[in-house]
Amino acid sequence: MFAYIKGSLEMKLNDAVIIEAYGVGYKIYMAQNAINKLRQFRRCCKSTYTLPRKRR
Repeated sequence: MFAYIKGSLEMKLNDAVIIEAYGVGYKIYMAQNAINKLRQFRRCCKSTYTLPRKRR
């Protein structure tokens, strides 16, 4: 699990964002209202959202 990811915001989706950091694109699921508060594309951003999952 990640504490944070620092990189450039590449894409906003309905339920997630893609952040590129050192050549790796991370898809981070977020609430729509949190996505709407993010700055424009290609800006540096810091995400602290993590989603714990239970494997089946």
